[in-house]
Amino acid sequence: MLKLPKGNSNFVDIVTKGFVYVDKTKYIEMLENGNDKFVHFLRPRRFGKTLFISMLSCYYDILTKDNFDVYFKDTYIHEHPTVEKNSYLILPFDFSGLNDTSSDMLEREFTQRIEDQCKEFLNKYKIDIELEKRSAAGIISQLLYELPSKTDIPIYAIIDEYDQFSNELISFDLKGFKNIVSKNGYVRKFYETLKIGTSKGVVKRIFMTGVSPITLDSMTSGFNISTNLSLDPRYHSMMGFDKDEMYKLILEIDEIVNKQAVLQDMKIMYDGYCFTKKKKECLFNPNMVFYYFDQRQIYHEAPIDMIDSNMLSDYNKLESLLMINSDQKHKDILLEILSKEKITCELTTSFCLDVAFTRDDFISLLYYLGYLTIHSVYRDMIEFTVPNTFIKKIYFDYFRKMIQLDFHVNTSNYAESINRIIDQKDNSLFVSNIEGILKSLDNRDFRGFSESKVKIAAAAIAQSNKYVLLKSEYPVEEGYVDIVLFPYHTQGITALFELKYIKKENLNQATLEEKRKEAYLQLKKYGEAKEFANQDIVKWILIFSKDECVCNEIVD
Repeated sequence: MLKLPKGNSNFVDIVTKGFVYVDKTKYIEMLENGNDKFVHFLRPRRFGKTLFISMLSCYYDILTKDNFDVYFKDTYIHEHPTVEKNSYLILPFDFSGLNDTSSDMLEREFTQRIEDQCKEFLNKYKIDIELEKRSAAGIISQLLYELPSKTDIPIYAIIDEYDQFSNELISFDLKGFKNIVSKNGYVRKFYETLKIGTSKGVVKRIFMTGVSPITLDSMTSGFNISTNLSLDPRYHSMMGFDKDEMYKLILEIDEIVNKQAVLQDMKIMYDGYCFTKKKKECLFNPNMVFYYFDQRQIYHEAPIDMIDSNMLSDYNKLESLLMINSDQKHKDILLEILSKEKITCELTTSFCLDVAFTRDDFISLLYYLGYLTIHSVYRDMIEFTVPNTFIKKIYFDYFRKMIQLDFHVNTSNYAESINRIIDQKDNSLFVSNIEGILKSLDNRDFRGFSESKVKIAAAAIAQSNKYVLLKSEYPVEEGYVDIVLFPYHTQGITALFELKYIKKENLNQATLEEKRKEAYLQLKKYGEAKEFANQDIVKWILIFSKDECVCNEIVD
């Protein structure tokens, strides 16, 4: 059985205790040989950033010199060591887990975190400096001022999750956030002091990870020395797993017989992330992958819950995003994403919180946080898409919560309505629930209403049931099926739905029959597709007008 580093981001622990390690050490050489000594790299939460930083720290730390062969055997960098190997004092800062419930509490915890990590640094390298009680900037200033008199070894500053606390603060206390990054703000002062350390040669290199560029942008000249490598195609796979890395992992798990089929299933659930305008192969989220393999090794089958609850808690923050300089257009953007699963804008690479978020700003923020990914590029415009089924579930979870709270829609029987479809071939409750969502919307929501909005309602209901896999616009030989429900970890039918919508003013018997016939012919073709061979399929026509289903018919 493979030892999987699920939740473990300690490089030394992983490589010395026999855990699986996907070798990313070639990027050490690339970073060192590059022109930029001060860099930051942005990726969504739980994408392998902390493990990469741990590996980087181990490689450059002067104290690990004697263990280089132990820690880096069988890696790229072991055969291609660089000039600066094991030649730094590593000064690490980790800003995750700070109490951000109030601005005052955050400042105290930020300062204490800086003090604690500077003291750990001094103790680790046995450097005799007595730090005084000061501000965060004062503490780091004293350290960098006195250090050259104690040693001539330079510092490599490594900062993990530089923006985690500030991202949380933005959503509920925008004024407080602006204060901490303003000219006299304590966060800005800390980074200004670190910047001074680089100019004096005490800090020779800096590597920072984070999620979005908002905090750095807000500090303007306070820390304008760092190069953003996040969109650089050369570093696209520095964090996350590509298809080859994934397949090598699958080969090592003996109980997986049909390895290509498992790879395809995992692509649907966890793949799809692209972070460069120059199209590269999409990446898998490492934490999601290890969760799947862990469950597979324990139970010898794919997990019923394809999504780790810990991941859900990290990503279930769409509601707080809507509060950032918010207005109705943010919800409209989410509905567009739910409807089309794609959306186009120009990527915002520099944010300004002094004005309301533009449409591009909000879509870009969804990209940085991992809710969207790059699909294609035309000149300056990027088409973003929902990366995978995991993120799609997040959107629909939010939509169900929104209609429950804003429109008082009862969502408690959504999962049961899907059970009735796959177990009893009965879609009446499903249709009733769709009508309930449509009835809850006001007249404004029906302007320009189309079948795509009906699909949102139908998909939101289906996504509530973990025993079906929902496929929207599912490609088959003859076209695209509007909605397919595949039974997952259970027996039952495969349900195909062709959805149509008729405007209320256009509803008459002739129009209804025309739409019905169109849907009938489509479903007859779809049902014969090889994708549904040897499956018990049931095909339904659903035609809606305003908030009512005017045709609910099974196609034989």
